[in-house]
Order: sequence, then C-alpha cells, then structure tokens
Amino acid sequence: MGIVHDHHLFLVTLLVGNAIVLESLPLVIHLLMPDWAAILFSTIIVLIVAEVVPMSYSTGTYKYIIAYYGAPLVSIMIKAFWPLCYPIARGLDLLLGK
Repeated sequence: MGIVHDHHLFLVTLLVGNAIVLESLPLVIHLLMPDWAAILFSTIIVLIVAEVVPMSYSTGTYKYIIAYYGAPLVSIMIKAFWPLCYPIARGLDLLLGK
C-alpha cells in the first residue's frame, strides 16, 4: 500500500511510463525495418503485449502476486518520474480532490 497512498501520483506515473515506452517503440523498430512495417509491427505488439496480455493477467487469479512483485519497480518509476508526475498529480488533486 506504500505506493498507492497517493493514488494520483501512482496513476500519473504509470501513464507517463506507459506513454514513454509505447511511443519510443516505433522509433527503435524504425531502425530495423521499413516505415510501414515498423508501424504495423509496433501496433500489433502494443495491442498484444501492452494491452491484452496485462489485462488478462491483472484481472485473473494472479493479480495480487503481480502487484506484490511489481511494487518495487513502480516505486523506482515514481522516484524517477517525480519531477514530471508530481505537478500533474497535484493538479489532479486540486481539480478532482483527494
């Protein structure tokens, strides 16, 4: 529960981390294949690896195990993205309330 006590910071950090990874994927793949193939490949990989598989595991019987082992990584991400995510989280607190 240590990383979830500030739920807006938790949410913003996960969304920023997700956006960074998913937006940089086509840039890296672009170096390995033609543009059209990079767009198609990254779209399919993002859909399967970043959306379908995590959602199916996260709503199943393993959700608490995944959360337990993922908490240290999320804690590192919160510290790394603090300068960007903290002001956004405080803005959400002002806009939506705690």
